[in-house]
Amino acid sequence: MATAPATTIEVLDSDLEAVLDAAKADLARQRKQTKAARARVRRVTRQRRHTRYGEITRAVSDTAPRVLVYALALAGFTAFGIALVLLSIGNATAAVTLFTVAGAAWGMGAVVRR
Repeated sequence: MATAPATTIEVLDSDLEAVLDAAKADLARQRKQTKAARARVRRVTRQRRHTRYGEITRAVSDTAPRVLVYALALAGFTAFGIALVLLSIGNATAAVTLFTVAGAAWGMGAVVRR
């Protein structure tokens, strides 16, 4: 007749200290595994965050010159329009200054675009 498999307590000869030591060792092992898993999660999260920051930086650096060109063109048109108004009312000195500002803005836009 086959005997039933021994339980853990019978294998450990009903030694409560041995059972507690085994449980403590298992708990320590699980804590180490948990700590290692958390470290892996932090590392992956940090890598993903840095990757995303790099993508955002590349997108901004690709878009910023185009926005700057449009802003400088708008500033040039605005200065030119104000200079025309000033010229039409007879303030030629201020108009000449604003024509210079408009030309400088358009020139900077052309330089940035290249």
